[in-house]
Amino acid sequence: MGGVRRFIDEVREAADEWQVEINAIESAGEGRVLLRGRSVLVSRESGMAMEKPLGQLFHLKDGCISRVQTFRSREQALEATGLRE
Repeated sequence: MGGVRRFIDEVREAADEWQVEINAIESAGEGRVLLRGRSVLVSRESGMAMEKPLGQLFHLKDGCISRVQTFRSREQALEATGLRE
């Protein structure tokens, strides 16, 4: 999970504000959980707000997160799981 911590630290360093809005959490089968939402951040340097869709696939093993995959869109995340809207 060191990679996740580094990512969060880098975003916090670059952003004045950062929010993740979760729209849905659902089982993706085979010990996987799909999170769909959006990420909103305000750049520390420019003050500009940026918004993007967010799809993350969490792999679970023995009740713990063993892997996180982040996708540029909800559709890519759904495709990776084999699920459809």
